Amino acid sequence: ERLAAAMNRDAAYTAAVLSTLVPEIDRLGISLGNRLGRQIGDALGTAWGLGIDALPAAMAAGRIEIAFGLSVDERLLTVAREFSAERVKAISDDAVAQITRQVRFGALGGLPATTVMARVREILRTQPDRRAKRYGPIASQAERIVRNEMMAVYSYANELRQREAREFVPGLEKYWLTAGDGRVRDSHISAGIRYRPGGEPGPIAQSADYVVMGERLFGPHDPRGSAQNTVQCRCRSVAWHPEWAA
Repeated sequence: ERLAAAMNRDAAYTAAVLSTLVPEIDRLGISLGNRLGRQIGDALGTAWGLGIDALPAAMAAGRIEIAFGLSVDERLLTVAREFSAERVKAISDDAVAQITRQVRFGALGGLPATTVMARVREILRTQPDRRAKRYGPIASQAERIVRNEMMAVYSYANELRQREAREFVPGLEKYWLTAGDGRVRDSHISAGIRYRPGGEPGPIAQSADYVVMGERLFGPHDPRGSAQNTVQCRCRSVAWHPEWAA
């Protein structure tokens, strides 16, 4: 609105308004990055706790007693928080650059004010239409980062608990479990069929690697895996023992 009003005045006034708008956009971008960083840090902490508690809770429900340690090395969680914060900051930096570019075009007379406002609105769109081929830039990028990082932290925390459990449960195995819907990639559907109880080869030793798309993985979201094998994955590695079949 301020830009539109300024464009109806002389060039000097327009330039003065522009000089105040651009720093404000920068400040808003920094604020957005900081808020996203805090929120994803909290989300990763929640995912870590769920991953750490998943196996003990399942075993307790099955009346299997294991004295799990209370503390687990959280260095990976710290690294994930820092890495994710940098990635979401890049989102806000990119949005600021795009918005500033559109504002400059408008202030210099290169675009009508209505066009500038429509483009800025599109950049800031946070509730993208799921039917559209292109989602809102901020929302879609942030969603991908949060989903991937939370699942990665959950998977690694769960893996640490399984490694701990195998010291107390000789013969502990694991199997690949998919989300079970139409969004699961074909290679992961295949892994879910091959490694499930009754499959071929069926559950594997907890210390062994799955082989998915020709890659060796301790489980979903193994950092050794390619982006094609890990991005947007919602699979889990589930602890298993042949005696539990009954």
